[in-house]
Formats: sequence, structure tokens, C-alpha cells
Amino acid sequence: NQVLIYLLNHSIKSDDREKVLFLLNNHSFDSDDDMLNAFILKLKGDIASDDENISDAISYYRKAVDIVPNYDLMVSYSIALIDLHLQGENLDKANKVFKKITSLTKDIDNLPRNTQNNIDFIEYKLKQLNK
Repeated sequence: NQVLIYLLNHSIKSDDREKVLFLLNNHSFDSDDDMLNAFILKLKGDIASDDENISDAISYYRKAVDIVPNYDLMVSYSIALIDLHLQGENLDKANKVFKKITSLTKDIDNLPRNTQNNIDFIEYKLKQLNK
């Protein structure tokens, strides 16, 4: 698994999409580390999104959001998931994802500034679309 992650990371940094696809499609990844599992799911979601396969991208991102153990990454992945729902013109599902983010947050003011800004931005965006 470590070698696969290293090769994926190198291929991503080198912007070698074909190598990334080859590695994901030809190697199984099995880890007890939810951070790594979420990374792989997010990467698959990114690729599906780039290929305009929104339903697959949503599925991968939803799974990544559910297992990622880091709150800041959960917010980041959730924002991408919200954007995918909006691309698919599903405002209700986008609102549900946002509600989940805020329900998991007890004290938004004590979050890192970047995370607060991301939450504020998506909240504003959704308010505009919900009018």
C-alpha cells in the first residue's frame, strides 16, 4: 500500500493522469487506515468528475466524506460533494450535505480560519441558490 500511495502521489504531482488511472485500475488497495482509504476514494471521485461522470463522482465523494477521520478534510470533501450535487442540479442533496457539516460542528468560531471560510462560502452560495 505504501508503494502504491507513493506512486500515486508522484504521478499526481507529475500530472500523469494515465499513470494514475493505471495504478488505480490495476492495483487493489486495502488498508485499515481510513485517511488513506478516503484519499483513494477522493482521487477516484476527482477522476470521475473530470470525466464528467457526476453520479460516480458523487458516490466516491460520499464514501470519502463518511470515512475521513480529519474534520478539515471532511469539510473540504463535503464542499466538493456539494458542488457535484449542484452540477447535477440537486439543490436538496447539496443542502443536506451542508446540514451534515454544520451539525457535526459544535463551535464554528474555534475552527481553523480556512475551514471557517470554506463553510461560510458554501453557506452563502447555498443561501443564494435557495432564494
